[in-house]
Amino acid sequence: YAMSSGKIAAEVCKEALEADDTSAFFLSKYQRLWKNDFGKEIKLCLFILKGLLERNSGEKYVRLLSGDTQIVDMVLTLLNNQGRLNEYQWKLVKRFVYIYCRDLLRL
Repeated sequence: YAMSSGKIAAEVCKEALEADDTSAFFLSKYQRLWKNDFGKEIKLCLFILKGLLERNSGEKYVRLLSGDTQIVDMVLTLLNNQGRLNEYQWKLVKRFVYIYCRDLLRL
């Protein structure tokens, strides 16, 4: 996200300088563009994290997630910028539900 937002910021700055318009309205294009690009992904992550951490200390989830090689592989792929969250979000959710239910049933 940092790389994408930096690219968007550079493009908007370039356009603003070329148009000789550095007004707040013109520069607000940056916010519209990054929200269109990956804003939903960030919102989803924050929603999930907030929900998990408010209900529990998070230790149980860290234990469950770190012990599952499929989850770890998907997260590492995302962290290494080899994939985008929108490609993996439902795979991650399904896998989490699976390991959470397995833990509840002690399978």
